[in-house]
Amino acid sequence: MSSALPKIMVVDDSSTILLTAKKFLEPAYEVFTVNDGYRCLAAVMDVRPDVLFLDITMPKLDGYQALAAIRDNPLFDAMPIIILSGKDSSFDKARGRMLGCSDYLPKPFERGSLIEMVRRHLPEMNA
Repeated sequence: MSSALPKIMVVDDSSTILLTAKKFLEPAYEVFTVNDGYRCLAAVMDVRPDVLFLDITMPKLDGYQALAAIRDNPLFDAMPIIILSGKDSSFDKARGRMLGCSDYLPKPFERGSLIEMVRRHLPEMNA
């Protein structure tokens, strides 16, 4: 089933965050949720999202490691990757930028800030 809607992927080990993001973004976007960093790597290849929200603090493979692995693939050079994290220090933001994140959205987030972040990184989708 192919959709003309922009594809948004949200990766977080919290089911609450995943459900909230899905609720906030649907039906305007096609939303894919993934609950760990390893699954994220395969899902990004399969889905090819237009925007990826990536949590930092996850077991096994954290968001920084997933971010570095995704950015190592030239297919995803231009894909916006937004760090979604409760870690909001200057160090965390700088580390994310060094690894290639496009933006940073602190948790907890509100509907408006999540949608604004998507729109900022999909300017051609704004009508």
